[in-house]
Amino acid sequence: MVLKYLLIYMLLVIFATAIVLPFISEIVLYRKKGKPGWGVIVPIYSDVLKFKIAGLSPWLILLYLVPFANIVIEIIANIKFIKAYGKSTKFAVGALFLPVIFYPIAAFPDEIKTVNKKVYAVFTLLFGCVGVNKLYAGKVKSFILRLVFCWTFIPLILSLTEFVAVLTEKADKQGRVPVTSKRRDNVLFGTSLVLFVLFVIGSIIPWESLINKLTIFSDFNKTLSGLKIGSYSVFNNVIGAPIMQDAQTGSSTGVINVFGTFAVTDVAILLFVLTIIIALASKLKVNDAISSVTEKVKGILPAAITAMLISIVLVIMVTTGINITVSNWILSLSKGFNVITSTLASMVGSLLTADYYYFLSTIGSVFKGAIEKDYLGVTAFIMQSIHYLTMMIAPTSVMLIIGLYYLNVPYTKWFKYIWKVLLSILVIILIIGIIIYALV
Repeated sequence: MVLKYLLIYMLLVIFATAIVLPFISEIVLYRKKGKPGWGVIVPIYSDVLKFKIAGLSPWLILLYLVPFANIVIEIIANIKFIKAYGKSTKFAVGALFLPVIFYPIAAFPDEIKTVNKKVYAVFTLLFGCVGVNKLYAGKVKSFILRLVFCWTFIPLILSLTEFVAVLTEKADKQGRVPVTSKRRDNVLFGTSLVLFVLFVIGSIIPWESLINKLTIFSDFNKTLSGLKIGSYSVFNNVIGAPIMQDAQTGSSTGVINVFGTFAVTDVAILLFVLTIIIALASKLKVNDAISSVTEKVKGILPAAITAMLISIVLVIMVTTGINITVSNWILSLSKGFNVITSTLASMVGSLLTADYYYFLSTIGSVFKGAIEKDYLGVTAFIMQSIHYLTMMIAPTSVMLIIGLYYLNVPYTKWFKYIWKVLLSILVIILIIGIIIYALV
């Protein structure tokens, strides 16, 4: 229900922005040329003003009465109108098709130093999801990014965070605050990082399997997958994993995994997005980012070789069945489902089988045979949680080894630093597992 109202709010904001923003921008543009801004709302008179700004004779408005000629003169007038503000022909053509983006760019300054705190806070709270607050502050690129990615809800979350940060920021005597501040950037970056990490963790926990009658994620997935332009499934084809290919056309359709059932590849895409967010938040230039990545790739080759050797050993262990034998023996210590033996078997199985797919396909079959059907949901929760927890400390974790090498941190130092945190998380997992077990 909450998601439904959130989607309705987003659609209303987007619709209102698409209509109101070009209108407000045109008022600003008229005033820049010394024309009355109120003239925009007066029929015919607004066209007279636009023709004058465009350097055309107002009498050409009579061509609006002539079929086809009215279309031609409208295009010419709008192109010349935008070019009157020093913009290129390409920019003017773009304004014809996307006035919601190009008109504000022409109307508002490229960069300003301070903004009215109250106005900026209101824009951030109500219209931050589409970047109106950034446009008000003269940050056109940020406005475009938020407008383009508003459907992801990321701009909405960041705007709510920025709203709180702005409220707590001290204004000057004129009630203005800086457009950018190190404190606000740090808050946004930290919030982005925390929310993204929580999102990634939450994306692999099978919520709908653990909680009865919970269908919010599958319902949202169905709605997202059903969005089409004509017969073209937008999200399924753009971000969905290909699952079917047409033999005649060669085109493929995809499917978007439901939140809570994300695979390693899905998480990898999210991590890639996180990297982009970090680069944008850090204002890192493209060339600097590429150079940095290239240098780190060269430096990480020894770790990559080590990771390859670990993978070879793990494959050999899986094919010999050692991990299955050990996990089966641990589970046999108790009859049916037991939180402690399930946790221990998941931990040892993860240690011996670092790759999640190998872990799930081998150890998962052992659990399926040893655990009653009613407890498979809580078992899945324990297996996933313990596996990723173990991968943060296991010497067989490829990602851990690469990360420690990259950061130049010895494994022993990492162990001393992290074991208390992981122990606390383990306790939380056990408590949640017991609660779920009691509710089944």
